[in-house]
Amino acid sequence: WNEWHIMFDDMRLGWLGEAAGEFFVTFKEKVALAPPPFEGVKVEDRIDIGGRYFEVTDIESATCIAGEGELPFKVGAGFAAPAVDLRLEESFATIDYGDVAEGGTPRVYVGERVAAAEAEARSLAEPVPTLDHAVPRGTGAGPATHRGGEQAGILRGLLGGFGRSRNDADTRFVLENGAVRIAVHPRTGGLVSLRGAAARANRLSQVLAVRSTRPAPPVGSAWESVEERAEYSRMVAERIDRESDTRIVSQGTLVATSGARLGSFTQRFTLVGALPLVRLEIDVHLDRPLDGPLFESHVACRFAWNENDDIDLCRSLHGESIVTERSRFTAPHFLELRSAGDRTAADRVLIATGGLPWHVRCTPHTVDTILMGPGVSQASRRLVLGLGIAEPRPVALSALCEQAALPTAAGAVS
Repeated sequence: WNEWHIMFDDMRLGWLGEAAGEFFVTFKEKVALAPPPFEGVKVEDRIDIGGRYFEVTDIESATCIAGEGELPFKVGAGFAAPAVDLRLEESFATIDYGDVAEGGTPRVYVGERVAAAEAEARSLAEPVPTLDHAVPRGTGAGPATHRGGEQAGILRGLLGGFGRSRNDADTRFVLENGAVRIAVHPRTGGLVSLRGAAARANRLSQVLAVRSTRPAPPVGSAWESVEERAEYSRMVAERIDRESDTRIVSQGTLVATSGARLGSFTQRFTLVGALPLVRLEIDVHLDRPLDGPLFESHVACRFAWNENDDIDLCRSLHGESIVTERSRFTAPHFLELRSAGDRTAADRVLIATGGLPWHVRCTPHTVDTILMGPGVSQASRRLVLGLGIAEPRPVALSALCEQAALPTAAGAVS
């Protein structure tokens, strides 16, 4: 069952529902006769709705855990949503008992099966392509011009001094397939460079880090913002294996600024066929769960790009790529890096986030994707990186489906 909230040109609000291959448009309706209590309803009962007798076809006791987009009510985590579905020939009705527990009355929605809605919405129900079919064949980042040689500033800070985009000469830690070339840092196990196979300029770098926050200074001391008090751990690679011509696996530890061990990590970089895509699988095991507010205490996948490039950071919003200036934002489907005045897709960098919602832009040229927060000691995440992807949505949906298929360990959150 899928359901979308819709607004018509005349400002009417309704719902488009899809179940078992059929589509229905329903509207809230006032009824003179109150529906029977939820506990007393049975399948095949006939209920009077507006003078017509509908037959009960389904009874659900669901729990709403989240919501996204513009909805006509506030969505809170974990509230009960008992409902009854009814049919009368081509007509459809739903009785929503969600407000009854708080003293409200059931809400009744009535509508019709709509063939036009089925035709318009069919694409929403089509199977999501696997990742190796999410990009048209022949797509590639292509050659690119050199944009300044060395990565400076923040990249050197993130990568521990390993800042030259051509320092991937050690082919043990390099993968390429004719469309994309990646290099893994020999000391950290992170991604030192992502670039087109024929390009010299690095487009993206990546590391893992545990973010913590120092306590606020005593009263009377110089004020420091939360971001000024941020501390990040560093990656130390203990083993890097080139398992095949398409996969490199790095393993190591996460070390605090004090030198204390915080946990371990495994990263798997895999080329996706001959496409300009890289699958990034991440496993993190902390020695103890984090504590504190989410934005001050989390494990992040940190991405950085050349500070000499004029880049717009875009986030997914209703499937579209929208430029954002926010420092904290949601983007459960994808992030994009686009050159200012973007004219073609050739220079775009895609980060398909696999359903991870929260991101923090720490500097103009770095963004953190939050992998896990307080109270969690281990997690497995899967992201996809791409170059020159004109249509990011299919890749993002494929990455989301792959993340959903990952097993969840006890005490972990997927």
